[in-house]
Amino acid sequence: MKPIIGIVTEYLGVTHKYPGNDYNFIEESYVDKVHKGGGIPLLIPTRPSLLEDVPELIEKLDGIILSGGVDVHPSYYGEEPMRMLGYVDVVRDEFEIALFKQALERKISVFGICRGMQLMNVALGGTLYQDIPTQIEESIQHNQMTKGHIPNHYVHFDGESFLREIYGEKGFVNSFHHQTIKAIADGLVPTGWSKDRIIEAVEYKGNSNVFGVQWHPELTDDKESFELFKYFIQNIECKECRV
Repeated sequence: MKPIIGIVTEYLGVTHKYPGNDYNFIEESYVDKVHKGGGIPLLIPTRPSLLEDVPELIEKLDGIILSGGVDVHPSYYGEEPMRMLGYVDVVRDEFEIALFKQALERKISVFGICRGMQLMNVALGGTLYQDIPTQIEESIQHNQMTKGHIPNHYVHFDGESFLREIYGEKGFVNSFHHQTIKAIADGLVPTGWSKDRIIEAVEYKGNSNVFGVQWHPELTDDKESFELFKYFIQNIECKECRV
């Protein structure tokens, strides 16, 4: 049987196109990558009423993708918001933190992408740089001005990481973020870095198939991005094995 992969959606309130309507949505590329990688994609909405249902929801899933999106509110790691903090959604923060912690307890695989990797770090007690350009001197460009399928900078991988097997010593990736890990959580190990030593990939100490990357592999069609999704899905532990 194919594993069921829950993909956390973004929330969008009233829009200029359809005023008065709210949306939970995700880019088609997430769904496409999961399906082609051998999984069944299932979209997970993120609103307050679903918090109480997280334990039951977890029981239906084999794996979870924490998708990209808006900034994580700094109150979750004990800081005040800086002037350059972007749009935040504290409801999504609270929901995803609860979902992630439940996943770890149930030994469910988790793949964090961009914001998803940052959220994992915060949920485990780590902190973030709220704005790379104003907080890290001589940083390279991490929020590229080109389209998502175009790579922007290199990431260098630890020799012990499974990412080294997929990308080699370094990979050429896209980049759409202005926040990043500052103090890494005790439960995570950094396994990828950009030239300016910003953490670009992490792996969880307690489960080899819980990891995060700072780039957006769902947006690209290169072999390595597909292999990354396939690795995640093929290494998911079956429900019966987790009992």
